[in-house]
Amino acid sequence: MKEGMILSPTPEFAASIAQPLGLDIPPPEIEWLTVKQAACILQVTTRTIRSMIAEGRLPACRVCGTIIRINRRALNECFDPFSPTDYGGEDEG
Repeated sequence: MKEGMILSPTPEFAASIAQPLGLDIPPPEIEWLTVKQAACILQVTTRTIRSMIAEGRLPACRVCGTIIRINRRALNECFDPFSPTDYGGEDEG
């Protein structure tokens, strides 16, 4: 792995963290996620997910006009590799 790269968490890892906390993360075979599930996976708020959708940074689909669903593959593509120098500081580790 290159220095400064961030890997997206595997669905299994995300579920292992979420389950004891009572969070709603679906199993890996579920392809379409709710806004709440996507927020749990990325460990952000639902407001952040909705902002990402509105800004065009996260593709989503509407079902029956009001229900929003996010493709798991598109969600995983939200992870951008970065280097600690991108933020002018050192690695937090």
